[in-house]
Amino acid sequence: MRDEVQFRTEVGFSLPADYKIEDRETTFRVMLAVFGCCFAAGVVLGLQIAGLI
Repeated sequence: MRDEVQFRTEVGFSLPADYKIEDRETTFRVMLAVFGCCFAAGVVLGLQIAGLI
C-alpha cells in the first residue's frame, strides 16, 4: 500500500483595499525601481562572472 502526499497551495494572494495602489504613476515608478534594481544586479553579476570586477 502506497501513501501519496498531497500539497495544496493557494496560488496568488489578495491584499486589503488599503494596500492597493490606485495611482498609475506610482505603480509605474515602483515597477521601474524594481526593474532598475534587478537590471543593476544582473549587470554586476555578469561582470563578476566575466572576471572584470
